[in-house]
Amino acid sequence: MITYQVNEGSSAKLTGILKDEAGNLLGSAGVASLTAELYDKNTDTSIFGVKDILNVNGGVLDSVGNFAYTFTPSDNAIVTAGVRGYERHILLVEWSYDGGSKAGKQEFEIAVKNLSHVP
Repeated sequence: MITYQVNEGSSAKLTGILKDEAGNLLGSAGVASLTAELYDKNTDTSIFGVKDILNVNGGVLDSVGNFAYTFTPSDNAIVTAGVRGYERHILLVEWSYDGGSKAGKQEFEIAVKNLSHVP
């Protein structure tokens, strides 16, 4: 699992590369769907449910397979009272290709630094 560190309540950008089962790059022309879901790792609390990120809703996929998702400040909120240090969120990115008959998934761990006690 790939881990990113972000500050609570801050915008951030996550990047990756989409590949098929053989390791070939999947650009926007070959991808039928690209979705993301964000939740708290320890409590399974949903931060946002499954949403389309194929060149909408903060997601970008280029013609050669590079993708990016831009988090909003509300995406990087601390959702569990009393958390000190870091809260772990999971961004699950899923895609389908080959006319929707094949699929891939990747989890990204987002370590959100709790800044509520920083003056």
